[in-house]
Amino acid sequence: MAVYPLPRWLLVVLLLPVPGQADEPLRCGVATGFPPFQYVLDGQPAGLDVAVIHALARELNHPVEIVQRPWEEVLRLLRKGEIECVAGMEVTEERSRYSRFTVPYYSRQAVIFVRADNAKVIDERSLEWSMVSGDHDSEIERRIQSSTGDGSHPRFFPVASKRDAMELLQRGLVEASIMPREVGFYLAAELGLKVRVVGRPGKASPVVIGVARDLPQLHLSIERGLVSLIERGEIKRLSKEAFLR
Repeated sequence: MAVYPLPRWLLVVLLLPVPGQADEPLRCGVATGFPPFQYVLDGQPAGLDVAVIHALARELNHPVEIVQRPWEEVLRLLRKGEIECVAGMEVTEERSRYSRFTVPYYSRQAVIFVRADNAKVIDERSLEWSMVSGDHDSEIERRIQSSTGDGSHPRFFPVASKRDAMELLQRGLVEASIMPREVGFYLAAELGLKVRVVGRPGKASPVVIGVARDLPQLHLSIERGLVSLIERGEIKRLSKEAFLR
């Protein structure tokens, strides 16, 4: 996982004063079942993105309410205006229609996981006719489909979370699961499942905080606070803590 540095010109712009927001809690959405970034621990939201939101709230001296739901539900809440932001969002054209993106504060890279005892799958072409779970409509999925023969590309098993995807792999119901490297190894360790990575990793995806498109001043405030956290090394510190759990 990479943490992004910031260009100097952006620091000058973002450190200018920004009009304050009302004292209503900032409602920020995160997902479930996506450790070590976003998950539930002892009944409470946990993970790197949750820690970043709390650090941002302290930086801006503004109350925050973490709203935790399955990922697609989180995005729906942002589109409907029921929350103001979403942490740990990867940038897509579709999401830009209803979100303003902050500067990225780290990146994720998806890989293909298979069971360590699965000698049949040695590369992406080995997944012909297979069932696969995890990241749907991803760069890796499109690449696998183009590398396998017509009609023989893998079938993707829909799941609600990355944990569900890894459990399907553990039970032998799928041949492979696609998800960020850190998430896959974290979940596999929790489940006591030995896994290995096959094929080429996907491109590194910048991760941002997505702010409701109709809240430009809030976007600037969050961006300013995030810049400060990055420059002080706070994101790196929180990342180390998240991966030590």
